[in-house]
Order: sequence, then C-alpha cells, then structure tokens
Amino acid sequence: MSTADQVPDGDTPGAVAPTAAPSAVRRFDPVEVAMSAVLLAVFAVAVLLAAQWSFRAALTPLLAAGTGAVLSGLHLVRSLTGRAGRSRAQRSGEGPPPSDEATRVFATAGRRSWTVALAWVVGFFAGIYVIGLVVTGAVFALAYLRVQARASWQASVGYGVAVGLVVWLLFDVLFEIALPEGLMLR
Repeated sequence: MSTADQVPDGDTPGAVAPTAAPSAVRRFDPVEVAMSAVLLAVFAVAVLLAAQWSFRAALTPLLAAGTGAVLSGLHLVRSLTGRAGRSRAQRSGEGPPPSDEATRVFATAGRRSWTVALAWVVGFFAGIYVIGLVVTGAVFALAYLRVQARASWQASVGYGVAVGLVVWLLFDVLFEIALPEGLMLR
C-alpha cells in the first residue's frame, strides 16, 4: 500500500491507518426494497382514488398519500442504490456503525408479537370501515392504551375522548372535510 492510500492515525503520532476502500458493488436489502415498493403502490392507488373526489373531500387524502408516495419513492431509490439507512459518514467508513437496535427488535420479535401488531392494524382499518374514523379513533385509542399499553382506565378514556374530539373538531367542524362515516353510521 502506498502512502497516498494511508491517512494519519489519531492514536499514535506519525502512524498511519489504511483507508477503507469504497465498495465496488452496492448492496441493497431485498426486504427494504419490497416494503418500499409496496408502500409506494399503496400510496399511488390512494392518490388515484382520492383524485376522483371533490376538492374538499380529496384535500387531506391527497396531501397524506402524495407525501407518502413521494417519500416511499425516494426511499425505494435510496434502497436500490444501497444508500438507505446510512449517513454519508457511515458510507465512507468515517462514522460510527448504524445502531443495531432496530435489527435486534425485528430479529427477536416472535410470531405472537407480529400477529398481535397486525391484528391491531387490521382492527383499526376494519373499525374505520364499519363505524367511521371519529368513533374508531376514540375507541382504538382507548382499547390500545388499556389492553396493549396497560394504561390506567382514566388515562385510556381521557386519551380516547381527546382523540375523538380532536379528529371531529379539526376535520368535521373546522375544515368541513367529509370523513369516512362507516357502514353503521350512514
């Protein structure tokens, strides 16, 4: 190795440490690419569906789904180029290694944890379909805090009522945006 490929080592005066050679092959995580692609597709469909509504009804869904589509697309590109999840310093070998906390959580979460989390998500969207967003937001906040987070009844009810009121006041009263009412409340 020539001295041009070496940089001074901060620990020992005059000592040099070899620099990290840039990787010729960029690697990407197929799961990260797949999830980004799925999210991009979901947000794109949401944008297309919301674009058919009146301006007032479509404003919030278009903003949310449009933002999600742009961010998912950017993340997909970053994932495909092998740059997602790492800072510039980490890619050049100068920064600290990425935290293993997320890797540990995903690696140690069992089937039951994943099933419970998925059930909460499915329950939330089923609730929106059946009883509407305002009621589901309140009931979901109360139920999740009480059952999953094991919060007190007082805190769970307080947050549930607050979520329902904020969603109703903000969207229905203040902005007059039509929210999903659900099958039971039509």
